[in-house]
This record gives sequence, C-alpha cells and structure tokens, in this order.
Amino acid sequence: MSFLKAATMIGIRLEFERETPEFYLLAFTGDSELRPLMQDGKILLMTNKRHTRMVAALAGCEQAVATARKEDEVWFSVGRAVTVLREEPVDHWALILNTINLLDDLLIAVAVSPPPVHKAHLDQLADYLTFDRDLDAFFTTATFDRAEACNALLWCIGALFTRVRILPHIMRTSTPT
Repeated sequence: MSFLKAATMIGIRLEFERETPEFYLLAFTGDSELRPLMQDGKILLMTNKRHTRMVAALAGCEQAVATARKEDEVWFSVGRAVTVLREEPVDHWALILNTINLLDDLLIAVAVSPPPVHKAHLDQLADYLTFDRDLDAFFTTATFDRAEACNALLWCIGALFTRVRILPHIMRTSTPT
C-alpha cells in the first residue's frame, strides 16, 4: 500500500434521520482509488472511532492511524441518498453520486461486481449526476425508472454489507484510542 497517500476515516449513516454515522471505516486514498482496511477479504467496519488503532492492527496497517487526519474525515448518508433518489426532483448535495462512487470503490475492494443491469443503471446515473443534479430531467429520458435505480443501489448496499466485519466491541482488555 505504499503507493496510497493517506488514510481517511469514512462515516456511513444508513438511517435517514440519524445525526451521526452508525459505522466507520478507515481507508487509504490514492490517486484514483480507495482501499479500505480489510481482514480475510472483508472490510473492517467499526461502530466507534475509538477502536481505530485496534482495527488497523487487525488489518496489519498500523501506519493508517498515523496518516489519518480529523479534517479528512468524510460522512456518507446512504439512507438519505436512497430517499433523495426515490423522492426528490434534484440532488442538491450530490448525495447519490457520492454514494454510488463510494459503493463502487468498496465493491471493487471486495471483488464483487453488480449484476450487469444494476451496473448499467448506476453508471448511467453517475455519469449524468457528474454534470447535472436534476433527477426529474434525467428520469424523463432514462431507459429505467427511479424504482429500478433504487433497486440497483440497494443491491450494492446489501452486497457490500455481506462482505464486512463489524467490530462493535474489540477485546475489553484492550485500551481504545
């Protein structure tokens, strides 16, 4: 991982109304890729950022903690992105695009490809949202509807969460950081 530049703490909120993330992951960022900390082919998620050092040790990447900076922390609201995709005329904050890109990076990390129809829908949507946020305009000409786009996004979320290890409590004898 020497070609990767720095570690970023990524917060993931699944619930629409939740104020803070339910899960955190530590990932290295490079020129064009994101590499989450993993163990045995599974992405390591934490329910508490205080376990960062222990998660990094489990992944054999203690240097990740040294390069992570608080100002580089980002949050993704997956639940809100699904709601915006399903109901809103415009994605003002690029929630959908950012969620698609994050899920794409994480699915690549666990070597999972969405079914071709889901991939095609999400790629088409992401290409459009890169330059325009008007969802109503997109879906008036798209070959698929909002429900199909939501299904594709939800498939990716489900596929990802079957390939994670959630660490709510790591050995009580260890000192959290």
